[in-house]
Amino acid sequence: MVNLFVQSWKGEAPLWKAFWIVYFVMGYVVMFTVITILIFPTVIDVFSQMQQMKLDGYSFQEIHAYSYNTMYQEGIANLPLFTAIVLPYKIFCAISIWRCSKNSLMIWKVLAILVVGLGLLKSFGTILWTLMS
Repeated sequence: MVNLFVQSWKGEAPLWKAFWIVYFVMGYVVMFTVITILIFPTVIDVFSQMQQMKLDGYSFQEIHAYSYNTMYQEGIANLPLFTAIVLPYKIFCAISIWRCSKNSLMIWKVLAILVVGLGLLKSFGTILWTLMS
């Protein structure tokens, strides 16, 4: 697997491997890992608090409002950290796919760069949105 990352960075890997394995599959692994580390402790706390609220006689609407607000606030609070961890990987993927695009037909080259470029643009938009709010 490390060899594939090195080949992708050098532009020696086939585009389909750089896109589907390095960008798509491993990208989801990276995001899932980061989300699990950042959000999972909050989920456990919210669920235990919801159980206590249920025992204390709170209504379903109150419990739902609490859980929604807490998870939303925690998600917003962790967004800069999440982006700071995932963004370097996305930049690595964008550079790798750009370099590997010479190993493919023009249509696949354009599509791969477009998909990765839009993903990167979305990440930068998220950073700007977080900084402005």
